[in-house]
Amino acid sequence: MSLLLTRLSARRAPEGWAAAVPAVGQLVEKGLEVNTPVTFLVGENGSGKSTLVEAVADVCRGNSEGGKAGTMYSSTGPATPLGEVLDAELTSKGLRLVHGPRLKRRVFFLRAETLFDLGQNVSGRYGFWEQDLTRQSHGEGFLTVLERMVSGPGLYLMDEPEAALSCA
Repeated sequence: MSLLLTRLSARRAPEGWAAAVPAVGQLVEKGLEVNTPVTFLVGENGSGKSTLVEAVADVCRGNSEGGKAGTMYSSTGPATPLGEVLDAELTSKGLRLVHGPRLKRRVFFLRAETLFDLGQNVSGRYGFWEQDLTRQSHGEGFLTVLERMVSGPGLYLMDEPEAALSCA
């Protein structure tokens, strides 16, 4: 496992509500060094974890609504407020996986709250999964997506992946 992303920083404070989010203020003031191949963001509700992960998806040519880089269904709207001002320093391997040819890009954002919509748009399409997520339980759908989309070298972003865990 190798490091793909080494630092996040913001050129300035983002416009609107995002400027008041604690993690965003910290990012604007000091940036964020990433020195491990796997990084977990932990904090209270409202601290900015999702805001930060969505912005990383934007800046790494993913989709802040969830999905993979280089796909035609991706949102064509503007980046998130933080995504518009975020800079990501990538290693040479990270640059190839994020900015390389469309079919070789390996960025995937699993966003729990939009996974069902993503599944409706891409199930059965080339490069995704065959199963219809609408015919699976929430947990089965997560496993289907993870088994198909998270393999090999890549930048994998996950927002609330524990949402499908069973307490039993």
